[in-house]
Amino acid sequence: MWTLRRSLAFLLLLSLAACPPATIRPPFRPFPDALNAELKGEPPAVIEEARRLLVAEGAATAWFSGQDGYLESQWFNVLTKQAGRWEPANPDSWVRVRVWADPGPPGKTLLTLEVVYKPLDDPSRHERDLEHNVPPGHAGYELGRRVLGALREKFK
Repeated sequence: MWTLRRSLAFLLLLSLAACPPATIRPPFRPFPDALNAELKGEPPAVIEEARRLLVAEGAATAWFSGQDGYLESQWFNVLTKQAGRWEPANPDSWVRVRVWADPGPPGKTLLTLEVVYKPLDDPSRHERDLEHNVPPGHAGYELGRRVLGALREKFK
């Protein structure tokens, strides 16, 4: 028997399911070997500065929220310095930058910066499953080190 209480509970669950997500952060964590640092400053300020630095490098932002402490760039060609869609021609030159800024000890931020590339496209698989950290020496790795170095300098 369907009661008023069950109907109300069902409507509440249905309305919660229709709500937008509480965060823009992806459901996955950064790769374990991503770059990281502890910085003086609050996550929103650190994320805003990371965004400014990436835009200065030519990267465009796909997702950004200081409140959530997260930034994700669009695919970025490190050879041509142009943002856009990933292209199968020369896939190693296309990277995506993700930055997580988590609260640390009072007044500090625990920053994680990953730079990934996708060596191939497979529509049958989730894009994250195809991504790999760029190796040291790769132009994307150097981009990540420059951004992290500038953040360390500003928030020391």
